[in-house]
Amino acid sequence: MMTTTTTASGTGAPSSPAYLFPPIYSFAPFFTLQRNDQTLASQLQLWTRFVVDYCAAKRLFVLDADAADGSSDGGEIFSNSAIGRGLDRAARRKVLKHLVDEGRGAWVGISGGGGSGGGSGYGSKVWGRGTTAADEAGGDRALVFWKRPDEWGEIIYQWVVATGQNRSIMTFFELTEGDLVQNTEFRGMPIPLLRLALATLEKTGRAKVFEGSESGESMTGVKFA
Repeated sequence: MMTTTTTASGTGAPSSPAYLFPPIYSFAPFFTLQRNDQTLASQLQLWTRFVVDYCAAKRLFVLDADAADGSSDGGEIFSNSAIGRGLDRAARRKVLKHLVDEGRGAWVGISGGGGSGGGSGYGSKVWGRGTTAADEAGGDRALVFWKRPDEWGEIIYQWVVATGQNRSIMTFFELTEGDLVQNTEFRGMPIPLLRLALATLEKTGRAKVFEGSESGESMTGVKFA
C-alpha cells in the first residue's frame, strides 16, 4: 500500500501531502516493461495504482509523457535518479494508455469536446479530437482520475448546497479559480475534467451547462438545481 504524509498549510486550503514512494519505485526492473503478457499486465496494474496514488497526493490532474525527468509536474513518476532508471517515452505512453483503458483517466486533446467512450463511461474519451491510431497506441497527455468524474460531481454539488449556490449560476472560472473555491478539493481543476464532472450532475438533473457571453466575451457557466 502506498503511503502519504500530510504537511501543514497556513492558508486554510487543503494541504499538499508529502509523498512517500513505495518500495517498488526503487526496484530497477519496474522501469522496464516486460515482454511476457501476463507479467506485463501485472506490471501495468502496479503502474496505474502508483500513478493514481501519486497524483492524488500531489494534486496533479494531468500527466504528460514528455514531463522532464525528476520534475515536480509528474516527471519524477517516470524516472528514479537515485537508481538511474526510468521509463522511455514509448513505455510512458503505454502506462498512460493502460490508465485510460482502466477508466482511471482520459486523453487530453487540444480543445473542448470529446469522443464517445467505452465501458467505463469516460475512460476512452479523447478531449478535443476523435480517437486516432496514435491514441490507440498510447497518447502523450492524460487526465488522471484520482477521483472519478462522478465522485467529483458529488463533491462539487455538496459544496454548492453547503454554500447556498444551488439555484445560482456560476462560471467555469468561478468554479475552478474563484475566491470561493480556494479551500476546496476541486480548486484548479482542468476544464475538461470539470465538464466530465458536471455531465454526471446533468444526467441527474442537478446542473445545466450553458454557453453565453458577457461584455462581448464568450463565457461558459453552469446553473445548479
